[in-house]
Amino acid sequence: MLNFDSIKNRIFQFIFIGLVTFASINLLHIIASDPSEAKSSGYWDVLYVEGSAQWRPAKNDPTWRTLRNNLQLPAHVEIRTFGTGQALIVHGFDKIEMGPDAVIEISPEADADATTVVSQTEGKVGYSIEKRKSGTFSVKTRYLVAVVKGTGFSVDVSDQSAAVSVEEGSVSVSNANDGGTAAVGVGMTASVSANSVGVSTGSTGSSNSSNANSNASSNNGNNGNNGNNGNNGNNGGGNGGGGGSPNENSVAGSNNGNHGKGNNGNGNNGNNGNGNPPI
Repeated sequence: MLNFDSIKNRIFQFIFIGLVTFASINLLHIIASDPSEAKSSGYWDVLYVEGSAQWRPAKNDPTWRTLRNNLQLPAHVEIRTFGTGQALIVHGFDKIEMGPDAVIEISPEADADATTVVSQTEGKVGYSIEKRKSGTFSVKTRYLVAVVKGTGFSVDVSDQSAAVSVEEGSVSVSNANDGGTAAVGVGMTASVSANSVGVSTGSTGSSNSSNANSNASSNNGNNGNNGNNGNNGNNGGGNGGGGGSPNENSVAGSNNGNHGKGNNGNGNNGNNGNGNPPI
């Protein structure tokens, strides 16, 4: 005769053993896995995607995945957009907005909430970063490095240059090659090109930079001196023509004036004019 109580007890024992085994396997998996990777899971939220965009875990994983709305991405991640593609990702009050044909890699160091480094290799990307300790969020390009405490700014990278435009707060921008640094405030743009020295700054939307303005000022100064010399020379030619006949001396004076220089024009042309009376 079957003992139903014994059968039920056996069934409950098998179920209990199965649950314990399943829990043990999961616990071992968690212990063996990278704790920083487990912590960073679901760090960035994808709020908006338009057009073509992809992502992949930036840790020896060559497989690109399609970026979609409402995805959760790890703290260490690489994202790229194609053509007219755009994407917006957020973490807390931090926002990163990628424009078309942009590529970034977000690399948290040690504690993802403490330090974040974004390597931007292409395109234009906007950043709105919550206030934090200085040096805990930075954007690196091949030409410049932007370090922020908390601000709104954009970084535009091309083959030959990189530029930072600040909409809110301030950013410290340094030349990745020579270490030259500039503080960039609201409404200003800093740029570094392939062969430039230091960091060029100017107002946003202006083609002039601090370096370009200094060169322009130097050129204007030289042009101003040349202009004064030219005027003095013309005056000298006029004075020198006084001693000859009106027509001859006016022509000679004009020629001498055009080629003369300031005081030399006055002295030489004057003496020649007086020393050679008309025939």
